Amino acid sequence: MLLSLFFADPVYACDPMPLGVRKAFPASGATGVPLDVRAIAGLLGLGTAADVALEIQRDGIGVDGNNTSWCYPHEGDFERHCWLAWSPTTSLAPETDYRLVVTSTDSHPGPSLRLEQPFRTGTELSAALSGVPTFRITEVGLRTPNDDCEWEPNLAYYFQTTPVALEPQGGSVLHVYELDPTGERDHALVHTLYYEAGINDFRQVYPGEATPRRCFALAQENLAGQLSDRSELCWPEEAGDSGDTGDTNDDTAAKDDSDSTPAAEPDDCACSTGAGVPTLALGAALALTRRRGSPLRSGCNTATRSHPEPAPPRC
Repeated sequence: MLLSLFFADPVYACDPMPLGVRKAFPASGATGVPLDVRAIAGLLGLGTAADVALEIQRDGIGVDGNNTSWCYPHEGDFERHCWLAWSPTTSLAPETDYRLVVTSTDSHPGPSLRLEQPFRTGTELSAALSGVPTFRITEVGLRTPNDDCEWEPNLAYYFQTTPVALEPQGGSVLHVYELDPTGERDHALVHTLYYEAGINDFRQVYPGEATPRRCFALAQENLAGQLSDRSELCWPEEAGDSGDTGDTNDDTAAKDDSDSTPAAEPDDCACSTGAGVPTLALGAALALTRRRGSPLRSGCNTATRSHPEPAPPRC
């Protein structure tokens, strides 16, 4: 009896889902895929990046490549956003059929997982990015948790990003880094989100109610995983500023925009290093939820700085 209790499955305060695939690129049926494409899969749920594997196959045989992975908390201690990326050792063959395959490993906590997405290459390499993505914080405030899996209380930073236009659209991702309060040093990669044409909104959530000065950087990858230079911002913009106007009629209060907060770094996040891909962190929660209380501040703008190789997160 005691042994069965000792080896029983862990009990959670909520009901988290096992790690599953949210989206992967190249998409099923994609054509004209660049020969140097960086395949990527975004995951969400209970587990770590070691619980799932990603490979590219040709005629059922794995293609040589470099794998990287990264994870970060999803607004609580029981779910993670994890990302798997794969880059070819040499360029893929032109106008050839391949298959993206995602499978669960022996350590996966749920039912077996398998995803297959066939795609066909084109004849060109990935297009380079011709600019720098920008972003701003539109609101900071306390947020009501959706369920028991989320931190209570929690503070949300709502971001609005403007990526560099890129064709084809699918497959490019944006990376959000937290810097130290001086804005001079990378602290961790805390969020990754898929590129969408136009403006991208997302939130980043921290446990508790504290509002220390936080600084962020934003970079974008092209389809080969090559990073752009970065935009950076801090909230509050000036050190020593509480960020709270204390006046609900203040002209700087947020209007219809939304911000976000970076998540705390897990002790067991999975990180590895590969060619051209930062050892990082997406899961983009694009759907905004109702927040309680007045926003603390809004309208922070970005400055552009050149950082072609952001440091990896500390894991």
